[in-house]
Amino acid sequence: DFVGIEKVDFMINSFEYSREKKWENYCQLNVNHVDQYYLDNANQLNAIAWKFFEVTEDKKQLDKALSWAKRASELEPTSHAILDTYANLLYKTGNLNLALEVEESAFEKASANGEDVKSYQALIDKIKGEL
Repeated sequence: DFVGIEKVDFMINSFEYSREKKWENYCQLNVNHVDQYYLDNANQLNAIAWKFFEVTEDKKQLDKALSWAKRASELEPTSHAILDTYANLLYKTGNLNLALEVEESAFEKASANGEDVKSYQALIDKIKGEL
């Protein structure tokens, strides 16, 4: 699978902005290019969406990250980690009812795998406290 120079350039710049904690540059670069390069890669979409969750409060950027998290959850509907990212972004963007539904699904999937679910339970409790 040939990777074009533009994609390599994007990947290097994205990595460098992240490493240097230049979050505004990182977010803008990813908003401009993720749809072009990663729409079929659930893990990349999830990782970038989670980073946006952590580093930005910008509504347009969060809405974009939400679209990536939703796409990742459609590509990998059994991944509790991907569902957790989607739920956290739904919560952060104000969609509490859907956030609760998605996080409960993540919780169930993680529990079934014997994973630690403390952070999932914490989000569920936080959402229920606000509904």
